[in-house]
Amino acid sequence: MGELKNQATGNYPWMVYIRRSDLAQQIKAVAFVLATYADADGSNACVGQKRLADEAICDERYARDTLDALELLGLIEVTRRGRSAGDANTYQLTMPGAGLPAIPMRRDRDGNPVNADGSPHIGKRAKPPALRPLLALLKGGTPPDRPMPDVDRTGNPVPEPEPDAPVDNPDGTGNPVPLRLVEDPELTDEYRQSGAGTDPGDADPYRQNSGAVPAKFHDRTGNGLPPTNLYQLLPTTSPQVTQSPTADDQACGKPDEVLAEEDPELATARAVLDAMRPAAANAWHVVARRELEADGIPLTKRSVEIRAAELATRPAADTATA
Repeated sequence: MGELKNQATGNYPWMVYIRRSDLAQQIKAVAFVLATYADADGSNACVGQKRLADEAICDERYARDTLDALELLGLIEVTRRGRSAGDANTYQLTMPGAGLPAIPMRRDRDGNPVNADGSPHIGKRAKPPALRPLLALLKGGTPPDRPMPDVDRTGNPVPEPEPDAPVDNPDGTGNPVPLRLVEDPELTDEYRQSGAGTDPGDADPYRQNSGAVPAKFHDRTGNGLPPTNLYQLLPTTSPQVTQSPTADDQACGKPDEVLAEEDPELATARAVLDAMRPAAANAWHVVARRELEADGIPLTKRSVEIRAAELATRPAADTATA
């Protein structure tokens, strides 16, 4: 398109100049992307605005305005204009000549921070002007002034603080407290961790009050289980237990051999069952429990084994009738 107005420069010196300049961040991003399409001597920088915007991560209008600002600053010149909508311009990378506005530098050639007048810079630096105010100044206009609106908020109501959520134990400190079942609504003391800062001055730092938990079963106090036997340890949903377990008539903790020696009837019943196959003995146990339930007799280990042996030795006619 004729002779250049400014001095053509190579790709690398131009990118160093842009890096040292005090231009806005997004302007530098678009400029660096444009420089990647130029030859080593800075010529033939040809890329469409849509692709330039996509690679610089901005919108297409911003990319177009950035090219206009770089051209007004004397940093690029158009060497060939596109002849159609899909034909991109071709640019030459240049250095600003005389008569163009000076581009403020952020660092000198040695990499030291400098002010706009070239003096050494110390302290915090103000942000450079954005693209559109800069473009308005380059075109001889006035930068858009968009001050924040002055809104009178004196009549706005003050929000009321939200009420605190109700807590079960307002005197608690947040530490985990073990609970136990009680039958009366009085407060009970439970141990907790020490070192809480909300303890009263005259309170024991190792104890705190805890809300009572009403007992679900009034006949149980939460103490240890009473002496039990094998059938009481089975779950009530087990097919081997069809009613709630009851207390055993034998003392807990005695071995089966001792119980058999003290009870000859139980020893005889066990001898009968031990002579059978395990499957047959288990079947007689099930029939015995059902029969005891029907008769209203408590299910104990002794009663079940004696009834099972009796059923196993009972005549066939009597067993069928039962």
